[in-house]
Amino acid sequence: MLLPDDADARLVLGAVLGVVGGLEACPDVQREVLVELAHILYGIDLHDDPLVGFDAATFLAAAPSAAVREQAVNLLVLTELSDRELDTAEAAPVARFADAVGIHSTFVDDARLLAANHVALLYADLQ
Repeated sequence: MLLPDDADARLVLGAVLGVVGGLEACPDVQREVLVELAHILYGIDLHDDPLVGFDAATFLAAAPSAAVREQAVNLLVLTELSDRELDTAEAAPVARFADAVGIHSTFVDDARLLAANHVALLYADLQ
C-alpha cells in the first residue's frame, strides 16, 4: 500500500469523497475506479466500510503532511479522469480543493491536458 497509515488513507479517501459528492454521486465508472483504488492502494473496501466525505477545511484540520495532501489531489484527479476528459467546469472543484490544501493548481491543468487518451500514462506518472 502507498499509505500504510490507516488514518492517512481514510483522510485521503474522505477528502476525495467530499469533492466528488460521495460514492453514490459518482458515475458508475468513477465509482468503481475509486472503489478499486481504495482497495488496491489502501486496503479499504468502500462497499463494506463506507466513508463519509468532507471538505477541504475538515481535511486541513487533521494537519495532513504535504505527501498526504498531494496524495489526495492525485487520487482526486485520477478519479475525475477515469471516465472522461476533465473539462474546465469539471476541473473547478478539483482545482479549488488543490488550491485550498496548498497543492499547486497547475497540476490539475497539466493532468487535464495529459488525460486526452492518456489515463494510463497519467496514473503511472502520479505514482
